[in-house]
Amino acid sequence: MGEPKEYRFAPSIDGAPSLHIEDRLALMAKCIADQQRAGFGEYLDIRQFECCGCGAPGFNTGWGVTEYTCGASVHSDGTWSDKCTALSGDG
Repeated sequence: MGEPKEYRFAPSIDGAPSLHIEDRLALMAKCIADQQRAGFGEYLDIRQFECCGCGAPGFNTGWGVTEYTCGASVHSDGTWSDKCTALSGDG
């Protein structure tokens, strides 16, 4: 798997709002960038999944992991790298 990237988003200027302030859109943009790094080429997987703990939206990173806006991430084999706070009882 590639090294995790911290992406920067263009700021809101000249009356054009930056939509990264909406968690779902920011995560989708990050996952699409990760898919490109993973070699997806022209293929964009923008299917939206739901966290089984809280229903938060999530997207395929292209590295065999689905990340969710609640902080959870699930590997393609079903194992969790980070738990949803609703499932871990921390929320």
